[in-house]
Amino acid sequence: MQELKHLGAVTINTKSFILRPFKKTDYLNMYKNWASDSDVAKYLSWVAHENIETTKHLCEIWEKESLNLNNYNWAIEYKKTKEAVGSIAVVKMCENINEAEIGYCLSKKLWGKGFMTECFSAVIDFLIVNVGFNRISATHNTPNIGSGKVMLKCGMRFEGISRSSTLTNLNQICDLAHYSILKDEYNK
Repeated sequence: MQELKHLGAVTINTKSFILRPFKKTDYLNMYKNWASDSDVAKYLSWVAHENIETTKHLCEIWEKESLNLNNYNWAIEYKKTKEAVGSIAVVKMCENINEAEIGYCLSKKLWGKGFMTECFSAVIDFLIVNVGFNRISATHNTPNIGSGKVMLKCGMRFEGISRSSTLTNLNQICDLAHYSILKDEYNK
């Protein structure tokens, strides 16, 4: 098995976005554009931030963590507004099988425009081609069908549903849909 070549969250340019490491100064845009929005957090593992201090503290932590080469956590900066409007990250890594699990969220104002597909596709490309991951996976709570559509548009395959296997941010048990793409499938 090929050894991973960790590079960290290097800057990735797409047509509409710059994916880059978080800066502590991102907290204002993060709070305004997605972290305080309960609709964005609805299907995620974290609750919407009730105050800007929570967001500020998190951005400070993420900026420090960005110095680690095995940390892949990008702010999604919209080129049109030059504001951070979301995040995409490796939320779990299993190096013995070269797998990275991705999680993401985006400002509600930008939903339904293909923007997350644009960002996620760029991250899949970077992680497979540049870092050497063999498997990229992602999951979503089953009611979050929009997220599943993004995964399919990125070339991932639906693998199945694990029933009653995770908790929502409100401590409710829910089903989890699983998707993945393998390096050999991506290279075709």
